[in-house]
Amino acid sequence: MLGVSSSLIDVTERFQAEARAARAQERLALLAEATARIGTTLDLQRTAEELIEAVIPRFADFATVDLLEPVLRGEEPAALQPDKSVQVRAVAVGEAYESGLTRAADAVGVTSEYEANRVYTQCLRSGRPLLRARVDEDVLRGLVPDSERVAPGVAAGVHSYLMVPVLARGMVLGGAEFVRTRNPEPYTAADVALAEELVARAALAIDNARLYRRERETALTLQRSLLPQEIHRTLGLEIAHRYLPSSLVSEVGGDWFDVVPLSCGRVALVVGDVMGHGIRAAATMGQLRTVARTLATLDLAPEQVLTRLDETAGAIGEGQFATCVCLVYDPVERTCTVSSAGHLPPVRIAADGSATVVELPPGLPLGIGGAAFESVEFTLPMGATVALYTDGLIERRGHDLDEGIELLCRTLAARSRTLEESADAVLGTLVAEGTDDDIAMILARALPVPAERMATLHLPADGPLPSQARRFTRATLQNWGLTVHGDFAELMVSELVTNALLHADAPRRLRLFRDDRMLTVEVADAGGQPPRLRPSAEEDEGGRGMHLVSELAHRWGSRNTREGKVVWAEIELPYRAG
Repeated sequence: MLGVSSSLIDVTERFQAEARAARAQERLALLAEATARIGTTLDLQRTAEELIEAVIPRFADFATVDLLEPVLRGEEPAALQPDKSVQVRAVAVGEAYESGLTRAADAVGVTSEYEANRVYTQCLRSGRPLLRARVDEDVLRGLVPDSERVAPGVAAGVHSYLMVPVLARGMVLGGAEFVRTRNPEPYTAADVALAEELVARAALAIDNARLYRRERETALTLQRSLLPQEIHRTLGLEIAHRYLPSSLVSEVGGDWFDVVPLSCGRVALVVGDVMGHGIRAAATMGQLRTVARTLATLDLAPEQVLTRLDETAGAIGEGQFATCVCLVYDPVERTCTVSSAGHLPPVRIAADGSATVVELPPGLPLGIGGAAFESVEFTLPMGATVALYTDGLIERRGHDLDEGIELLCRTLAARSRTLEESADAVLGTLVAEGTDDDIAMILARALPVPAERMATLHLPADGPLPSQARRFTRATLQNWGLTVHGDFAELMVSELVTNALLHADAPRRLRLFRDDRMLTVEVADAGGQPPRLRPSAEEDEGGRGMHLVSELAHRWGSRNTREGKVVWAEIELPYRAG
């Protein structure tokens, strides 16, 4: 009998050893599988869901992951205070069977506040796991946040409970709970070690996602603050614009657009794309946009704007490259002058819906240096539209850029849409599934300039030109109801015409233009030399004309034309002219 008993003991011990080895092997397999599937993205919620998917049903029948509110905002959580409650939000919940626990637990997205003396809060504060190997109704009552959840827990058969704080880099990010209902084995110390290892791997991925989210929000805030906050209404041009950040968590780029009002209703449209992503790309974008706006307001031609912008990009830092397209629209002549620095070509849509790509000399990207840029001029007839965009709009994996441009043309060719509807249709068609890159887009449609907004006087080759210009100005402003500005306007017109007579070929044209903000007077002549302010002595008979214009005008300037130049000056209107 003694020998039989000894043999039974040996067999039992062997079976137990094999069972322990099998369980250890199973834990190792679970750990290896979980390591491969946890942290595949930089998304907080998805990482928590991956942890749930890894443990159900092999390790737990029911599991939840809750994170502290500051973590979800991308902030660094403060140390938990002994006498303060904590706010956590459920980010992932899962169960192996229809036990009803999911309905009893906090739903995903719901925030709960746990009092300082609750077991859950104490576990988070200590940073150590909480094990309740055997759970009955009394134990369950101490675990759940309110008594209404006790009955569903008992009905579901909860018999073992384990909670592990989500810890990363010495910070408590939240908590993970594991519950067994149908699995008859209670949690053991070995299970605690396995759960700590699983949660630690998820915690590191969650904290990385938090840091990336914070960086993304910082870059987005910087980028959006550097984009135009308001687009002024432009006579003769309807504008719709869109900016869409990348759908990837960390891929904030350097795409930008700008609408720069110029003299006499002209407007510069600029779209650019800084190569690279992150805060540095957004900061570079801000510098280039600011410089481009400044250059455009100096009445430089688009190719000159890009030449100076290229110098700026080269001075920002090594490896800071960008593409850019600059277009200047004149609503009076209805002409577009456009130049490109390695950017995608504009698309022109006629009033009948036919769409074509504007052929441009491609140019080199900004920052390479030494590039020679050229401009192309084309007419934008009444009702026609031009589209400027970045590559994020048309570039897709597995598709050529030409396919994206063709789809853009087909989408914009649809008629009977407002410009805003066309912009929405473009995004809905080309960006239906998100984008790996930022998107910036401007749509501009040519509108008629109301006749009462502009008046033109062609100046003869001889005669008392200054007096003719003054009379024309006085009569025009009376018709416009702007006689209060008549004295200043007449004086500026007289000085500009006289300056053209003295220092350039005879003036050819006087034009008055008004929008909601400015009254502009411009004098065109055949001379190529721009006027400049020069010092004059007391005994000099002349030389003070442009000084007088500079004092009276809100701003003034000149721009070159094919026939010579135009000198203009603006008077700010303190009220909205009708």
